[in-house]
Amino acid sequence: MAKKSKVKGVAAALKKAKGQAPAKKRAPRKAAPKSKTPTTGQSAAPIELSVAGLNAKESKVLGALNGSGAGLRAVLTITELATACFKSQSKKKSNSWTRNSLRRLVQAGLVEKVERGKYRVSAAGRKKLAKAA
Repeated sequence: MAKKSKVKGVAAALKKAKGQAPAKKRAPRKAAPKSKTPTTGQSAAPIELSVAGLNAKESKVLGALNGSGAGLRAVLTITELATACFKSQSKKKSNSWTRNSLRRLVQAGLVEKVERGKYRVSAAGRKKLAKAA
């Protein structure tokens, strides 16, 4: 049994002697592309969304933010919205449904994010709601 040589030059010479080509060097890795503009979520470009085009969950969240038609621009947290809109669901599921609904509403400009975790109906959202009523 032959001993393995620790010297790289000897291993390459043995491969050449056996008729095998030496191992090729790897090409350098390309740098990861810089971050692109988001195409989804709250940071993406605004989408055109009418009040009639909302699904049932988004309508409930928008109604709760709008003060059930009173026209109030109340600032509510996600937890408050979740308990008001989806009482029959678990806390985890209702918070998830509320967050997901808010993403599209914010992207459409119907709702604005006041600060972290707090939302209210935007002025443009109030106008669209008034036209739809």
